[in-house]
Amino acid sequence: MMQQQVTLLDELARRMGCAYLSDLHRQLGSSQFRACIFSMEPGKYPLPQWQEVVDYLLRGQAAPCPDEAAARLRLTQAEA
Repeated sequence: MMQQQVTLLDELARRMGCAYLSDLHRQLGSSQFRACIFSMEPGKYPLPQWQEVVDYLLRGQAAPCPDEAAARLRLTQAEA
């Protein structure tokens, strides 16, 4: 049986101690959230997953990110 890989969104929720994905919205802008974003291993998650996190947490209000670094920056500069 193949084990399903954890998505970036799920990993962020786990690391931030969120019981539900929606709880991540309250973490946006916190120093703990910024540290968590920067602690993610570069290249571990594909760009579409970074874009999924940006779209989810910024509620679709952000333009597409050209790369992982841009997604990280956008997420760490966002406020709840």
